[in-house]
Amino acid sequence: MFSDMIRWTGILISLLLAQSLYAQNDSLQPDVPRDILENILEQQESEDGDFSNNDFLEDLELLIKSKINLNNTSVPELMRTNVLTEMQALSIINYFAAYGPFKSVYELKGVIGLDKSTIDMLLPYVVVGDDTTPLYSFKDQMTKGRHTILYRYQQTLERPNGYTPPDTLSDGRLSSRYAGDRTRQFFRYRYQFLDGISYGITMEKDPGERYFNPQAKLRVDYISAHFFLENKGPFRFIALGDYEINLGQGLINWQSFGVGKSVAVNNIKRTAQAIRPHTSVVEDNFFRGGAASIVKRNFEVLAFASYRQRDASISVLDTLDEILEISSLQSTGLHRTPTEIASRNAIDLFSTGGRIGWKGRRASVYFNTTYNKLSSPLVRSDEPYNKYAFSGRELFNASLDYTYLGKKFYFFGESAVSQNGGTAFLHGLTLRPVSSVTLSLVHRRYAQNYQTIFGSSFSESTLPTNEHGLYGGVSFKIHPKIMTNSYVDVYRFPWLRFRIDAPNTNGLDIMHEWVYRHNRQLEIYARFRWETKARNAPDDDAPIDYVLMTRRSSFRLNMTYKPNEDWSFRTRGELSFFNDGLTEMKRGYLFYQDIGYSHPRGRFTVNARYAIFNAPDFDARIYAFENDVLYYFSIPAFSGVGSRVYVVTKFHISRRVDIWLRYAQTFRNDVEQISSGLEQLPGNTRSDIRAQVRIKL
Repeated sequence: MFSDMIRWTGILISLLLAQSLYAQNDSLQPDVPRDILENILEQQESEDGDFSNNDFLEDLELLIKSKINLNNTSVPELMRTNVLTEMQALSIINYFAAYGPFKSVYELKGVIGLDKSTIDMLLPYVVVGDDTTPLYSFKDQMTKGRHTILYRYQQTLERPNGYTPPDTLSDGRLSSRYAGDRTRQFFRYRYQFLDGISYGITMEKDPGERYFNPQAKLRVDYISAHFFLENKGPFRFIALGDYEINLGQGLINWQSFGVGKSVAVNNIKRTAQAIRPHTSVVEDNFFRGGAASIVKRNFEVLAFASYRQRDASISVLDTLDEILEISSLQSTGLHRTPTEIASRNAIDLFSTGGRIGWKGRRASVYFNTTYNKLSSPLVRSDEPYNKYAFSGRELFNASLDYTYLGKKFYFFGESAVSQNGGTAFLHGLTLRPVSSVTLSLVHRRYAQNYQTIFGSSFSESTLPTNEHGLYGGVSFKIHPKIMTNSYVDVYRFPWLRFRIDAPNTNGLDIMHEWVYRHNRQLEIYARFRWETKARNAPDDDAPIDYVLMTRRSSFRLNMTYKPNEDWSFRTRGELSFFNDGLTEMKRGYLFYQDIGYSHPRGRFTVNARYAIFNAPDFDARIYAFENDVLYYFSIPAFSGVGSRVYVVTKFHISRRVDIWLRYAQTFRNDVEQISSGLEQLPGNTRSDIRAQVRIKL
């Protein structure tokens, strides 16, 4: 069945390729610039190197196509580019108010607070037009948009243990193996008309999963569909199917991508549509049902309701195999082994809530609520760090969020409470005292008994709970070609955490960066980061581990050189240091060279990297962003001793068809086998291939 599916998929793609060669031409749209992606994603570290929440990239790509009209825009719309701070966006609005309509995008050079590099990153998303918005009939919106078909295939060439025949164990049982093959496959169809209408369907299988799962209702392991309308009659948004809800600063609910600490030290506020379609392959963090918001004058009412199944670890079953208790909610989205398959869609989750509020040109205030109910109670383990964690079946949250935009400052905040009386507060301030200096400040106070299921905000933790912290950042343009960016974040965990068996432990995170931009062709930056945080002592046999303070630091030197529009070169060296006070300091380094070439007529692009690394201990690992196929991100952790090479190419077959091919190989000369368990490879080399085709109709 699987081979037949591949064959018919190939036939379909061939027919669509042939059709596209004779289709009406579209203007060629550029991809989202790499610098923007790297700045956004640099802090999104994951041990497997994959980053699956790509919804923000689709927004950026749509902005590249539809453009923001500088003569008819707003601060929230400009913030969607992920390039500007609130103060910079306000400066553009104030420039328009003071001097009238923009005559050219290059007038941005006269806007206070915008430097050359910021303008260069903003240019792909903006255009200068008249101050009227074109009117399209509903029929035009439903028929004159863009149909996009995307298919991606990838796999590791070496065969991990999980895909080999099972062994017989000493007790006579067979060892566990993955249920499916080692490919990851992704298919998506989506229709879009500017920002007005979007509908589509997404399907994916992860490596080790069956493509056709007999336990799934539609026999596909992961399937998602959405129908989304914007600005229809009195409705600001209407969402049916799968969607995401983003409220305030994420203290009670945030499901889209959200920035945290990064090199963009003043980009501290989370900004996203309150309702947006769910289009990524994140399998746990979305709602399924309906949502809508109505805006009249400056007042808004938003409501949503969702009923879906969630993966969960089952802890108690009755004699009829009915789930009585669960021990945790699973978020990996993996269903490969019998244990993972048993957790698939184990419980039902009902969610509802909304917000009501007012938003003016300079201020806003909203009251938000969420309610979540599980079909089976969540009963945590009796570990001390779980004392205040959410248990039970029901959880209600409420919050108040507010903003105020002054002439030289921007203030925002959210105050939240959970059903058990736990509280969470977050307040931020961005200030520009002079045109060359921007300051930012974030204070957060999340009580140890504050509880949330879908919260995600500015914090060190996954959830906004059990944390007090103060963050300060400054960006200083000391010369037309030189800028410094720095932040300091001081935080404390009032109660115990996983791998921290002591209360009131502190942490400190410092980053300092110097950036020199000689011209469009040459940029050099040096970055230093130092962090100290608590962790249980290793190899301690006591019932409660004693806690020690670990220190991690890194230094990076990066040079980017673009001699012309076709070629680009990037050279980077990075050193890392880790010390836990018990053993000798652990060191690591990474050096790489990137080469990029873009055909003058846009026929194809090639990006390649050769890297060498030496970080014998995982605590001294180094993360580095890698170019990849569209909508897919790689941020692998370099650990061990070895080298890595990758090549990714994009072929512009026609104005409607693009194909990406990627090959990456890691060689380890310090081990005979890579990884362990079911992921263990037979040798010291790992090779991955990825192919993707996008068809626009």
